[in-house]
This record gives sequence, C-alpha cells and structure tokens, in this order.
Amino acid sequence: MSRHRSTVFSLLLMAAVAAMLACSHRAAAQQYYANRHKGHRIFMWIGGGYSRLDLHLSSIPTLGHAGGCLGGGYGYSLSENIAVNAGVEYALLESATKPAGFTVERPIFDTEDDFLTILYSFFRYAERQRAHSINIMPVSVEYADGWFYCAAGTKAGLLVSANAVTAANAELKGDYEKYRGIFQEIPYLPKISVRTANSISLRVNLMASAEVGVNIAGSSSTKKSDPLRIALFCDYGLSNISKASGSKRVRYDDEVVPSMVNFNSLTDSDANRITSLLVGLKLTVYFKSSKTKRVYPCFCPYP
Repeated sequence: MSRHRSTVFSLLLMAAVAAMLACSHRAAAQQYYANRHKGHRIFMWIGGGYSRLDLHLSSIPTLGHAGGCLGGGYGYSLSENIAVNAGVEYALLESATKPAGFTVERPIFDTEDDFLTILYSFFRYAERQRAHSINIMPVSVEYADGWFYCAAGTKAGLLVSANAVTAANAELKGDYEKYRGIFQEIPYLPKISVRTANSISLRVNLMASAEVGVNIAGSSSTKKSDPLRIALFCDYGLSNISKASGSKRVRYDDEVVPSMVNFNSLTDSDANRITSLLVGLKLTVYFKSSKTKRVYPCFCPYP
C-alpha cells in the first residue's frame, strides 16, 4: 500500500513539474511573440492618383488631374496590432477650370483721340493650377491584423510653389461714342490669343489622411526581403487655403494698344474658398536595420 502511494505521489509530482514547465514555456513564447512585435520601424512610400484643388466656384466646375506623393517616416509598434507613425512627404496637386466665354469692356482713346470702348469676347478659356507642397504627418495610428492593415491621421501641407497657366482666344470689337453701332472691321482690333502664367499664394493646408491596404511581401522569419505594402489612400483637405485678393480677372498692361491683355488667376480673382483632394494607390517598403529591435512589421502567423 505504501509503495502504491509513493508511485502515485511520484506521478503527481512529475505531472506538476511538467505543467509548470509547460506554463513557463508558453509564457516565454508569448513574451517572445509580444516582444517581437514591439519596436521601431523605418519606411518609405510613393503614391499617385487623382488630385484636385477645388475652387468651389458655383458656375465653373473644377476638373481633377494626376497627382502624387513621395515620402518617408518612422514608427513604433506598441503591440502586435497597434502602431504609431510619423513622417514627411513631397506632394503634387493639379487641377483645371474651363469657364464659359465672357465679355469685358475697356475704354480707351484711339490714335486720333476719339473715345472708344473695346469689347473683348473671350472664348476657349482654360486655366491649369499646380501646387507643390511639403506635407508633415505628426501622427498616424495604425491597426494591423495578419495581412490586412488600416491607418488614419493628420497632415499639414506647407506650400513650396504654386502657379496657374491661363489661356484664351479673344475677338475684339470697337464701340465709338460719337458713332452709332459696333465696329468689327477696325484694322488694329484683330482676334488675339492670350496666355499668362502667374504664381499663386495658398495658406497652410490641414488634411485628414487615411489608408487601407494589405501586406504583399516579406516575413520576419525568413528575413529574405524588405516587406511591402500596397494600399488605397486619401488625403482630404479640411481647411480653406485660398488667399484671394479680389483682383479683376483680366488686366491690361498698356494704356493704348488693345491687344496687350493678361489674366489674373481664378484663385486670386474669384476663388474665395479652395480645398484639396488626393486619392489613389500607395506602395510602402519597410527597411531592416541591425541597430533597432524591429523596423518592419511581422507578417508571418507564428512566432
């Protein structure tokens, strides 16, 4: 009987030791798994798609054009699923407007000192706006689950340069005060083509930024390649970046010659509100480094 109890006790003791070892191994594995997902991250991205500087003109639609971004950043993984990122990028935004034809008047004295009103009938009017900026992303919060991830944050766009190129054709007519009727066959009133390039001013652009994507390459277990991500992204302007001066759209650089005409940009003359939009595809690559605990995400399912 005593021998039987000794055997049972030995078995129970061995089972207890095995359970403790198993729990210890499991805890160590979980801690290793958790620690492997924590650490630093360095990455770069390139993106492109549809961009627009929306002028919010009631009678003039704004057409979007191709735009893009190129940047890099640093992040820290708080856990297997949560990370925070920060970065800086260069961005290009481009748009176009095509107002309907319009007519403006310009009173002058002709070469014989007779009072004359020149009528400019502009047609084929088009303007292209382009802005280059440096966007600072102070913080972005990321959630990842396996191959899927999403992120959201804010950006502040600092204007580097912006310009507007305006072009139109014009038909000129003359209305003399001392004669009745409008004269179309005046020798020095031909049809003209006008093309003007202006620099434009914009305010700091505050944006909401979001992206949704998948991990498409890389594994922390093989360490054969830098992981890649591809995502849909959107940078939506929250603030009004217009600095409109209220100047007239058409300006005359000469007091006598009717054909000397230039344009002010719609952003300076008519646009009291301007917002931005950039949406498209983004490719991100994470770089490995021996100086940091972890600079790239783990995409493998097991520790």
